[in-house]
Amino acid sequence: MKELVFNTGGRKLFNEDFEALQALSKSFESFYLTEDPFVITGVNITSVSGNIYNVSPGYVWLGNRIRRFDGATNTDLTSDLFINVRDTEESKEYFDNVSRVSSRTYGSILSNTSLGGSNSLRISRTTDARRYVKDVLGGKVVLLTPFTTTQTVQNNLTLQGDLTVSGFKFGASGQKVTAIKTTVTDSHSDLATSKAVKDHVVNHGAPKGFIGMWSGAIAEIPSGWVLCDGRAAVNGQTIPNLKGKFIVGYDPNDNDYDAIGKTGGEKEVTLTEAQLPVHKHDISMESAGNHIHNASTGSAGSHSHTGSIGYGGTHSHTVNNDPYHTPDGTDYTPGEWGGTSSGNGVVATSSNGYHNHSITINSVGNHTHTVTIGNGGNHIHTLSMGNTGQGHAHENRPPFYTLAFIIKTV
Repeated sequence: MKELVFNTGGRKLFNEDFEALQALSKSFESFYLTEDPFVITGVNITSVSGNIYNVSPGYVWLGNRIRRFDGATNTDLTSDLFINVRDTEESKEYFDNVSRVSSRTYGSILSNTSLGGSNSLRISRTTDARRYVKDVLGGKVVLLTPFTTTQTVQNNLTLQGDLTVSGFKFGASGQKVTAIKTTVTDSHSDLATSKAVKDHVVNHGAPKGFIGMWSGAIAEIPSGWVLCDGRAAVNGQTIPNLKGKFIVGYDPNDNDYDAIGKTGGEKEVTLTEAQLPVHKHDISMESAGNHIHNASTGSAGSHSHTGSIGYGGTHSHTVNNDPYHTPDGTDYTPGEWGGTSSGNGVVATSSNGYHNHSITINSVGNHTHTVTIGNGGNHIHTLSMGNTGQGHAHENRPPFYTLAFIIKTV
């Protein structure tokens, strides 16, 4: 590609300079040489009233050239129209005083007839937008003309506006779709919308009365489901109150769980004595407990004793004898008493020596008795332990994570 260079000081222009400029414009068109006619930009159709429309100016690829379209106003689009090629020439006088063609304008014009082939581009009013598609790779808007042969879209297809389909096939089975439905039907000829499919899955994926766990916002619970909050029945379906509840499985062999809807349990619980495990408290006393107790009787023990000395009966007394005195004499020697000359003798008292003595102890005998208990006094002490604790209820739940229970009502 030739690039023209212009420096200060001026330079002459030659024919090859203009040829280079024309070659440059041709290079831009080379991107579209293999394309059928399409709209590059503009050519927007807006309604005036009824079937009258305005068509804005723009550029189109037509007749293997980029062409200017000047637009049209108050155009009747009751039927399709065509943008056809229209080329014009301009003549100027040359230096030899001969007038020759000096330029050509490659334009286009709106017509109700087609020139055919690559020289015409069909357009329709905006209510028939099925002929407009976007070629993402080429960055252009293509205005399609009706075709009866099989066509293949090799790149992404973007629709601008509504798509009206009289019937198409899809899949290996080649089933023909004749209608797009807002409900899901059991027919290969009907194609359900994505919302219809979603509603069908939500409403038919679980039977009525099914309870599930929902992690989304409460305000976004799907249609056909309600929160299990104990509200009045919906569509004949009882709504249980599962707020703040754990779920246990049905068990026909357990009286607590043998019927749907039974409730029980406590969030917090205070243990009763019967619920406490069997236990004991061991108490050990120090070995210094081996001890004695000193005690005395009270001084109020003033009392008397009355008694008698038993009868002694007939008896004798042995006495010392002074051999130099007769029994009738009086012996004043200490420790002796008169008797025989042969030494000490035995003197028998008379029979009246049989007697007794009465003894009375005075009541002034106030006294005490000191009693010592030996240190072998092993014994038992009965002890009472004081209360502790406050008797509050305790947590009765496992670790938890909150979800919403919702129930199917349709």
